[in-house]
Amino acid sequence: MRSLAVRASIALVAALCATVVASAGCSSSDATPAALDCAYVTSADNCWKKSVAALATCVPPAASVGTFSADKKTCTFANGALVTFDPAFDPAASSWSFTITNGGVQCLHYANQGSAGMSLTTSLGTISEVISGGATVTVTCPDGTVRAGNGLSLLSCPIDGGAASGLPGIQTTSSTPSTVSFLGGPTGTQLVFSCQ
Repeated sequence: MRSLAVRASIALVAALCATVVASAGCSSSDATPAALDCAYVTSADNCWKKSVAALATCVPPAASVGTFSADKKTCTFANGALVTFDPAFDPAASSWSFTITNGGVQCLHYANQGSAGMSLTTSLGTISEVISGGATVTVTCPDGTVRAGNGLSLLSCPIDGGAASGLPGIQTTSSTPSTVSFLGGPTGTQLVFSCQ
């Protein structure tokens, strides 16, 4: 039976939700952050979805399964892609990161700081989210645009294709092979890699 761990407490889901919200449109305001609301969550033009879409040329082919090193600090793929973990891969860890290099060039870096937030760096730049004051989420898009709002209020937004396709997040499995996917991409869930 597959063990599935969706990395998201209510606060983190709300925060990640805000990432999509924040990412939609990503227009900047120097004075105060733009609002996070359902219009941003449901928009196809947001920086979380754009960042996930940018992974198409970075991530290993969906049908390929990489090989973990003995210490689970790396996963190597036949096409030359390499995933490096810090600390070693552990889907139950609350804070961790991974980097993907393809053809010797870094093309993705993801860092999960548990309930404090996360960041994703792609060819578009870095999108980050920070949770403060319980449910306040602040998202910074690759273009520097900042959006902020109550992440919990976004849980009631109408989401295209169900919650998994509209709210950003990360999903891991600890079965064989272990997988990591991003939620909330332009077509829903985007497989990032499978390793065993």
